[in-house]
Amino acid sequence: MTAYICHPSLANNELSGPAVTTYLAKWLALLQNRKYTYRIVFIPETIGSIVYLSRNLEEMKRNIIAGFNITCVGDDKAYSFGICS
Repeated sequence: MTAYICHPSLANNELSGPAVTTYLAKWLALLQNRKYTYRIVFIPETIGSIVYLSRNLEEMKRNIIAGFNITCVGDDKAYSFGICS
């Protein structure tokens, strides 16, 4: 699960993501019997993602089942998700 931290003055874009992700992390930490492990990453948008992938790609390909980028969740619009294969 990632959230962008590069433009904190843009409330819906890069402030809502870290706020929601922080609370999701707190909720996950309280779960007693988690089936999976979780990695929470706060990174700058483009360059942060590129650097993280370049340093962790092989491990990620072996171990990751799903990934989520939490962004633009600070309004009352419908939320969506995309599936990449």
